[in-house]
Amino acid sequence: MTNGVRAKLEAVSLSYRYGGEERAPVLDSVSLSCAAGGFLAVLGPNGSGKTTLLRLLSGWLKPGRNTIFLDGRDLLSYNRPEVARRLATVAQNAQPEAAFTVEEIVLMGRAPHLAFLEREGSADRARVDEALALTDTVHLRRRDVTALSGGELRRVMLAQALAQDAGLLLLDEPTAHLDLSHQHDILALLKKMQREKGLTVVAALHDLNSAARYADHVILLDRGRIAAEGAPAEVITRETVKRVYGADVLVIPHPATGAPIVIEE
Repeated sequence: MTNGVRAKLEAVSLSYRYGGEERAPVLDSVSLSCAAGGFLAVLGPNGSGKTTLLRLLSGWLKPGRNTIFLDGRDLLSYNRPEVARRLATVAQNAQPEAAFTVEEIVLMGRAPHLAFLEREGSADRARVDEALALTDTVHLRRRDVTALSGGELRRVMLAQALAQDAGLLLLDEPTAHLDLSHQHDILALLKKMQREKGLTVVAALHDLNSAARYADHVILLDRGRIAAEGAPAEVITRETVKRVYGADVLVIPHPATGAPIVIEE
């Protein structure tokens, strides 16, 4: 896992507004490119447009034509099953309403690979077992998802996305509600799958230090526009954090990796 085809994602001058034309855009002329097998972190203060960007990239919000390209094709030219075989998402506030078990929820990730009315086979269940193991949720497999804690549910929804076996994974705040140990475990897992399996990762992150540690490329949004982009060390600087977040911080290199570390003054 993953056996999905490595996927490339691009956006060209992407803009979006909620409501009529008189409303200010939430995103304004945002362009990005995430190479197949890359790890892109999307950063920015609350309200900067991170969630809207990921919803557009996943197709849940409808972009304009010829603004988002998945493997070189206009995202709007794919049907939903085609998208789902290439791209999996983990939303920020995913909350299953029905009383499914964890195992059933994760098994739903296999749906894009099944024909109409086709039942899951042994290979599908093996994918589910692997996803549960990777996310440390095996012990939850018989639990009702509506009874899980926020952190447990985050890991279960990630397991579902991994079971989907797509080449591209979009995650909105994947470490929200997780304790420190599981925050590290999840991001380290994503990094390992990127390096060893060719998984392409695009993640909206709140924590600058996590982005610096795990991402190859960073985009920093500010009020719907790109304020800075590049390698983590190029974007996460004292001056940029002050300009975008209004925070006085120290930024020092990690003694082992050289990645920037943000420390409050």
